[in-house]
Amino acid sequence: MASPVNRYLGNVLEAATSGCQLDFRFRIALELLTSPWAAGHEHQEEPRLLSLAALTLASELVRQAEDQGLILPLPEDDGISAGLRAHIRRNLRAQAYQGVQGQKIAAEEMPQVAVALRGLPR
Repeated sequence: MASPVNRYLGNVLEAATSGCQLDFRFRIALELLTSPWAAGHEHQEEPRLLSLAALTLASELVRQAEDQGLILPLPEDDGISAGLRAHIRRNLRAQAYQGVQGQKIAAEEMPQVAVALRGLPR
């Protein structure tokens, strides 16, 4: 009997706008299909076979990463480890910093933009 397949679903908010949740393997397969790998593949003229090859390769890549402990599923019980909590905090800090710095840069550039816009024909 095959072992259960972990699901690595993407961002829930993105799923709400696109109408579906995409598994990590599917996103890898999409990247493969738009890469030079697909252009040089023996099945490049056969969409069904090419997409199957991309999904197979993506699934194998994820399986190998799981076997080596490089990918771990999120806990089912909403429990978040201390390491994951710290990682989330770092990401949120980086996003906040990026937002603040973006506003500062925009404010600094506003006078130059206004001068440039005055010179444009209307």
